[in-house]
Amino acid sequence: MCHFRTTDVDVDALGFSAEIDNRMSELSLSPPSNLELSSRQSITSDNGYFDSLPSELILHIFSYLTLKELSAVATVSQLFYQCSYSPTYECHQNLNLKPYWESIDENAMDGFVKKCRSIRSLALAWCGITADLFRTKSTHSLILPSLTALDLSCCHISDDDLTALLKKCAECHSFEDLDLSSTINTISPYPLMHITELKKLKR
Repeated sequence: MCHFRTTDVDVDALGFSAEIDNRMSELSLSPPSNLELSSRQSITSDNGYFDSLPSELILHIFSYLTLKELSAVATVSQLFYQCSYSPTYECHQNLNLKPYWESIDENAMDGFVKKCRSIRSLALAWCGITADLFRTKSTHSLILPSLTALDLSCCHISDDDLTALLKKCAECHSFEDLDLSSTINTISPYPLMHITELKKLKR
């Protein structure tokens, strides 16, 4: 069953500094042509002791970082940039963009497509107010077969865009959680008919 719940807005969580805005923007650029960590020996920049560490250990260290922190360290060096793109991180598998809703645009979504190749849940609550995200190829590219949950609460989305996203979700093998809280007030009943195509939907 699809749930429609009202979510209070944490005003403090919506704050996003100009510095992090810039870093998120930088990360949205196309990554280096070769992102394989096994090729990091060819990197000539000085990364201190990190140059002596195995790639697996660097990835383990970075796995403790938040999405915002990964965005920051990616500007340190090419090695850190490459490491920040690993799809194994928890924040890349369960992508929550609600705290950054004012800063998320198509370019940022392009960057996340490259990082979130094993995505399980995607939270786009409040997104789309300052940019038309939901008809872009990058947003649709994040609806991968591995996706199990999608949060579109309080989103500004058209009937056609919601219909297209629901059809994409129907192709996900284990999709079971859809949140349209407060979004249903801005759309017609027509897109909701496609919820019946989500065979494994639980809530």
